[in-house]
Formats: sequence, C-alpha cells, structure tokens
Amino acid sequence: TRLVGSEMCIRDREWTVHDAADPARPVDATRLRAALGRHSPATLDATSPAESLRHGGMVTLEPGGQLEISTPPRPSVAALIRATEADIAQVTDLLAAAGLVLGSSGIDPHRRPRPVVETPRYRAMRGAFDRHGPAGRTMMYSTAGLQICLDAGEPDQVADRWAAAHAVGPPLLAAFASASRHAGRRTGWASARMAAWLAIDPARTRPVWSPSRAGDDPIDAWISYVLAAPLLCLRRHSADWAAPPGVTFADWLDGALPQPPTTDDLDYHVSTLFPPVRPRGYLELRYLDAQPDRGWRLPLAVLTALFGDQGTVREAYTIATPVAHRWSAAARHGLADPALAAAAAALLDLALTTLPRLELPTSTHDEIQRGVRQRLAAAERRDQ
Repeated sequence: TRLVGSEMCIRDREWTVHDAADPARPVDATRLRAALGRHSPATLDATSPAESLRHGGMVTLEPGGQLEISTPPRPSVAALIRATEADIAQVTDLLAAAGLVLGSSGIDPHRRPRPVVETPRYRAMRGAFDRHGPAGRTMMYSTAGLQICLDAGEPDQVADRWAAAHAVGPPLLAAFASASRHAGRRTGWASARMAAWLAIDPARTRPVWSPSRAGDDPIDAWISYVLAAPLLCLRRHSADWAAPPGVTFADWLDGALPQPPTTDDLDYHVSTLFPPVRPRGYLELRYLDAQPDRGWRLPLAVLTALFGDQGTVREAYTIATPVAHRWSAAARHGLADPALAAAAAALLDLALTTLPRLELPTSTHDEIQRGVRQRLAAAERRDQ
C-alpha cells in the first residue's frame, strides 16, 4: 500500500501563530502553552503528556513559535485530507479560545525574528547559523513550510522518483510561493522563506540531487552528503550543545572528537540536515511555502497526481529538468520567471489530467481542480 503523509509545520505543515486582534503582537511561550494544553509538545512544557490530536496528528513547535501538525500517513489522499482538516480544525479551536489564529503565508509578514521556544538544540543551531549571517534566525523564527511526504517506491523506482522529486521543486516552489512580505515590508522575493534557507549553510541545505549529477546513485549521494555536513550540535548533559566549527561527521568517524559516534549520533546528525528533498525511508519534500486557508490541499494533490505512476513521474521529470537547477530564481521571481512559469504550467496541466486517479470525493475533487486551474492560468499568463 502506498502511503502519503502531509505535515504542517514540522514535517508536513507549519504556520506562524498570531494574536487575533493584532497580528504584529508577539506571542510568547506561556500563551501558547495555555492554548494547547495537553497537546503542548515537550519542548514547550516538559510535564505535558503531549497528547495527539483526535485524528492522530502531533503538535510541535518551531523555535519562533511556529506551530506544526504532523499527520500520520494515510492510504489515500482523501483519507489524508479528512484527517488533516479535522486536526487543523481542532487546533484552530484551541487557539481561538486563547485569542490566537494561524498565519497564512510562508514567512511571518508582521514580526521580526525572535525566539519563543529555547532548547539546547535551538541555541546551538542559532550559534552555528549566526556564523553565516542573519538568515539562520529568519529561518528559525519566522518561516513556515508545507512538507509533503511521498512513498519512495519499489527499489527499481527509487532513482526516478528521487530525481523527479528534486526536478519539480523549483517550478512548484514558484507556482506556490506565498512568502513575499516579512516583518512589515516587501522583501523582493517571491519566497523569502526559501531565500532564508538558501542563505544559511549550504552543506546542510543545498539539494542532494542536481541535473549535473543526474546519474549518481541516490544512496551514495545521500551518504556523501551526510558525511560531508558539519555537525550542527553535540548532545551533552548540559545546556551547551555547541559543536566545534567545521567538524564534519566524517571527521568525527576519523577521531576528531574524544568519543566516537554511535548509530544514534548518526541518526541525530541526519535530523539536522535540511535539503529540499530529504530521504527518511520515504521522500520528504521540504521546498513548499505554507499555503493560506485550505490551499495546502492543492500542492498535495498536484504532487500525488504527478507521482501516481512511473510514466507520469518520468513525464514530470522531463518537463522540469531544464529548470531543475533554478532554486534561487524560483525563490526570487516565482512565476515572473518565464522558464519557470512554462514548466509550472506544464506540470500543473499534467497533474490535472491525472487528478481523477486520486478518487477524491466529488466536492473535494471539484474544489481542488478549480484551485489548480487558477494556478495554471496564472502560470500561463506569466509564460506569455
């Protein structure tokens, strides 16, 4: 059975959280803890039972107080949408009772970056990212993404799905960019969220796959990426988790630190790597901005339709390959870039042809189809 997972905020769906009356007002940890109650994550309240939501979603918080719902995988898109919508509704009600609302874009349009949740990991991350400039704090405290998880496929399908998941990234990032305004001003980027990610540490945020290395084995490429990435933090029994600058995991294996790494250390190191597509036994697509209201269902449906069978995967790859390297252009210009607009239009059109295979309820299918057609029309206008 193929499984599709969509996380809002941590691995599938994220939102910034705002005061309902004044979205520019800071929201502190105490207020979030009171709103979430028994669903508060342990990073916010060490005594919380961290109960899942009624349909299985887990609530987590990013360092800037962005709220995430991670929805367990479901055997169909329809089931995933139903469960996710129900969990979002539950969280929305909890927040509303505390005078709070979820944001609707990929970066906080009102407030400057500020920490809300502090942990040893987050402090170490901040210190490491500060060496590269201010973008790390923007990413940590102000951004919100939509992460969609897709089945990696059977062994003979993995390489094609891996390549296609990367290739369609720039045109779909352009098509669904929602992060042009941050901290009360226009940024000059269609996706200032992705701009922040691209500006931090390329050893842990650059794509693993690129058109120039299309023939690389995905497993070998990922192993090389993991070993070459510097340590972001070192877990200790103290509040100081800072890692020695420049020490990679390969260096650690070679004896650069007093204690050799364990397999648990390797797993933790992998959790500190943030490429646009991250393998986790499935493919975690991390390049989409958070979407307003129910708009998150559109890229979910598009990606699931594009990855519905190997023929469509290969067709999507062929369409996207000419612009597969243009991450920065997609973040900067969105659909204003003609080549990206053309690729996005072709991908959306392909998705529309395969959308019926998802077997969505009629009302959901019709609503998603209208939304995708609107995005397609926007892409076609920009392509002309």
